[in-house]
Amino acid sequence: MNKNAKAILLLIEKELIENEGARFTQVLFNLGINKFANEEYPSVKDYLLRDNYNDTDSAVLERIKNRKNPDEKPNEKPKEVPETKIGYDFDRQIVRNMAQCLKCKDVITSYHTHDYKTCTCGELSVDGGTSYLKRSGEISNCKELSIYDDASFEVIRENFHRGGRGKDGTMPLTWTPMDKMSNAWLENCITYNENGRQGDSFANKMYKKELEFRKENNIFIEE
Repeated sequence: MNKNAKAILLLIEKELIENEGARFTQVLFNLGINKFANEEYPSVKDYLLRDNYNDTDSAVLERIKNRKNPDEKPNEKPKEVPETKIGYDFDRQIVRNMAQCLKCKDVITSYHTHDYKTCTCGELSVDGGTSYLKRSGEISNCKELSIYDDASFEVIRENFHRGGRGKDGTMPLTWTPMDKMSNAWLENCITYNENGRQGDSFANKMYKKELEFRKENNIFIEE
């Protein structure tokens, strides 16, 4: 999947999350992906949709980013509604989605896309895993600690996690940093990803790099 296509899918997901109950086709209109052939008077052409077959992914992404919401009104949000921020960085891959609540000092991590976590005092929550950064609550109490793929590999291997339920798949889900995964587990993950046409994924590249790192540094972890 190319970078622009991935960005479009993430923005669609963001819109669906922020507007719970919205229809998928409605979201496509909200984002400007689908439009009427005659936007000002749709009925003139019997509500015919604009032909977007030849639109490039980059053009669609630009249209989404530059869209305007005519119903948006400044300072309309009630003060009692917790602030929410969702951030995307299309040039960097998130390795670890992590933040600290400055009130209770909890450090919380979201490991996968819908892994919603809240600190002890309830003032901050994180979500989005390695797909996007979502912060809700008192944003002023948030200290951003997220790790990206431009960090050193020594940092990445300590912060990139893999979820697992044990060898037989019956144990509770736990998340293990890559530098603590067994060699056999890494090899199995690589095989699984390649069989599932995910051989070029960021995760697969990291697993291979970890095995190379261990070979160069004489590291071997048993199961």
